[in-house]
Amino acid sequence: MAISKRDSPRRIFFPWETEGGIRRFLRLAQVGPGLLALALFGFVWVAAARERHAAGERQTVLVLGEVKRAVVRYVVEHEGRCPESLDLLKPYLKETPRDGWGRPIRIVCKPTVSDADYIIMSDGPDGLPGGLDRIEY
Repeated sequence: MAISKRDSPRRIFFPWETEGGIRRFLRLAQVGPGLLALALFGFVWVAAARERHAAGERQTVLVLGEVKRAVVRYVVEHEGRCPESLDLLKPYLKETPRDGWGRPIRIVCKPTVSDADYIIMSDGPDGLPGGLDRIEY
């Protein structure tokens, strides 16, 4: 008499179907809590890095707004001339402006890439002048 597939003993098992179940497969008693803690730490690390970057961008946009107001006041009081450096804006600013990453703000008068009279910019998190992550106003 032939044994049908249904009556034959199974030879292929998923790891959680064998003796000990999923705890044995994942070794939760020994490794699981460590893996969980490591995954949680990684998630918090990535979230904190994103927030630091976003906070730097927000701070930089605020500083660029302050510098723009100072530049506009300078231009009005100096017959349309653009300030060549931040030193000329000291009477209009409380302190030397820095971006969210602690780097100085730059002013470019008569830029070749724009029709504007000036561009106020931060070099961004990497600090490279004109880099891809720069912030302009």
